[in-house]
Order: sequence, then structure tokens, then C-alpha cells
Amino acid sequence: MTDLGEKIMGVLQHHRGKATAIDAHQLSALTGIRERKLRAEIHRLTVEDELAIATSMNQGYFIIVTPEEAEECTRRLWKHAISELVRVAKLRKLSQVQFHDLLDAEIGRLGLFDHGQGK
Repeated sequence: MTDLGEKIMGVLQHHRGKATAIDAHQLSALTGIRERKLRAEIHRLTVEDELAIATSMNQGYFIIVTPEEAEECTRRLWKHAISELVRVAKLRKLSQVQFHDLLDAEIGRLGLFDHGQGK
């Protein structure tokens, strides 16, 4: 576990269960870690260190202690993941169109693939 992870877990050990969640601002103040870095480190702690840390939209971060908390957290994360995948698909479609238009213009500018001309 990283030094940042140890700082975070040092605080979160006192926030076991949704009822004792701590908001990001408070957790940031107690650990001295900026909120953006805090979110990234909590993601790392969950994914790489496999720690059961949840976030509740209205309450903050906490260590999951019941199957119901785990289910609620994973359900919310699943909905968010699907929403982000839809966004990625829309952006990819948009950027593919833009990319192809740019590529066509560049091919035309360079005179590549002109039909009827020799090599």
C-alpha cells in the first residue's frame, strides 16, 4: 500500500459502514490530500489493493461492511459505467466522422489516390 493509501485508510478505518461515511472535503482535510488525488487513490485502493471502499453520492466514503452496502455500491457503479460507455460510443462515432473528413481532405490535398494517373 502506498503512503497516500495508508493515510486514507488511517482515517477510513473509523468510517465503517454507510452510516459513518465521511465526505471528500473532510477526508481531504484530515489526510492533507487534494480531492482529485484522493479520488484517484481511492480508486487505486479499490482496484489494485482490493479494499472494499464505497462512496455514497450524498454521504461520502466508507468501508463496506454489509452485503447490502456492497450491492448498493456496485449497482450505482454499474449504472455510471453504462452511462460512461454510452458517452464513449457517442464520442467515438463523432470523432470517427471528424477523422474521416479530415483524412479525406488531407488525401485530396496531397493528391493521393487520384484515379486515372500512373504511378
